[in-house]
Amino acid sequence: MEGPLLFLLLLLWKLSDAERCSVAQRQCMAQLGCGLAWHNFMTSCGNLLHNKTVNECHPSCRKAMTSLLMSASGSDFLTCDCDGNQFCRRQKLRMDICQSAVRAAMLKLDDPEAVVSCSLATMVCKADTSCQTAMEYYDTNCVKMFRGERCTARCHNSLDVLYRQPKAAKLRNCRCDGSSGFRRSQAARREKGGGFTCEIVQRRTQELCFARKRHQQRYKHQKQTTTPARKSAENGSGFLLGSITMVTVTMTIVLRFTIV
Repeated sequence: MEGPLLFLLLLLWKLSDAERCSVAQRQCMAQLGCGLAWHNFMTSCGNLLHNKTVNECHPSCRKAMTSLLMSASGSDFLTCDCDGNQFCRRQKLRMDICQSAVRAAMLKLDDPEAVVSCSLATMVCKADTSCQTAMEYYDTNCVKMFRGERCTARCHNSLDVLYRQPKAAKLRNCRCDGSSGFRRSQAARREKGGGFTCEIVQRRTQELCFARKRHQQRYKHQKQTTTPARKSAENGSGFLLGSITMVTVTMTIVLRFTIV
């Protein structure tokens, strides 16, 4: 019994190992953010995965692979053990060409001082479901700001929520790289000209939202510091007027007694 039982256990272990990648893939695709990252990865890295390109890691593939690795389920999918699945092994070997570039990109994402491209920052955010949802609200509620009109209260709130997302850490100071996919919502795509460029969005966000917010905070601080002084001055002037009135009344009484 020990021989067949041992063989059965080894077989089950082999099968479970072989299913790791497929399970990780299903778990990733079941999540909104990771599913989008996986789709971008398969699309952007299709030529590499199917051996249609040699010794080249295209920037779009590198960014897609990086954003997929930044999600928990996506990292499980890319680091899973093929264990006998030859097709899976061949794909992993082809992805090795992007290894150094992806590692460098991930180090930049972990460095608070490093600046990354806006396309990569956007893909990393969209690979996270919460960050993707926050970005969609931002895109929808900030169309007036994109147009250069004003930064509404809803836009301010959406912007604050977006920048509180851990996966959006690089969005605020990212570097525009000419990518057409940066922050283009359904509402923005309906605009004439097909939306707003990265440079326009960054400039108007800075001018209409951040600069205005700093001005409001500075005005509020000045108002808070000047109000007590004004009240003190008013109280002081009231006391002075009261004192003058008392002196006047006293002098009047004295004069009356003197005349009498």
